[in-house]
Amino acid sequence: MTGTPRILVVDDEVRMCESVRILLGERNYRIETCPSARDAVAWLENNRCDLMLLDLMMPEMDGFDLLDFVRDRYPDVTVIMMTGHASIESAVEALKRGAYDYLGKPFEHDELVRRVENALDQKRLRTERDTFRSRLAASEERYRRLAEHGAVGIWEVDLSRRSVYANPTMLAMLEIDTLDELRVRPFEGFFTPESLNVLRREMS
Repeated sequence: MTGTPRILVVDDEVRMCESVRILLGERNYRIETCPSARDAVAWLENNRCDLMLLDLMMPEMDGFDLLDFVRDRYPDVTVIMMTGHASIESAVEALKRGAYDYLGKPFEHDELVRRVENALDQKRLRTERDTFRSRLAASEERYRRLAEHGAVGIWEVDLSRRSVYANPTMLAMLEIDTLDELRVRPFEGFFTPESLNVLRREMS
């Protein structure tokens, strides 16, 4: 998530949409509104948002139906479910279906801001984590390719001197066909006594 967070408010009560717009407008968010779930589906075809504030009770297509659609088509959108008919059952159902949070209406200004900020903070942390994992995977893949195709022999052993890994170049140097074969052979058997003494000093 980069830049100004974009929030989509989906509620068939026009005054509620405008109230949320006013409450959050001063927080440097981009606020968009849709008066129905079907309008939100159409809006999402050409637009993206970071967070959706979604009313539960709406005609034709209710909040649960839209939540299912968003989780399936736009899993990166964080959803806070809102309702004027809060219950434990609907809260549990919303969270089971993938909502990040559940908010009863009417709500206080500070409560709305706190929930929104928490949701956006968590989204930012997830984005940073996913970016880090992607970069780590790419780095590991580059290392793997270098190790597998490099001209330098690489041999990895653990603290018990058991072979963990050797690249194809190293296997060829040791005249071993497979890594499994290397793993079952004693580490010491590949070295002269003099070389083994040097290695022991280096590895101690």
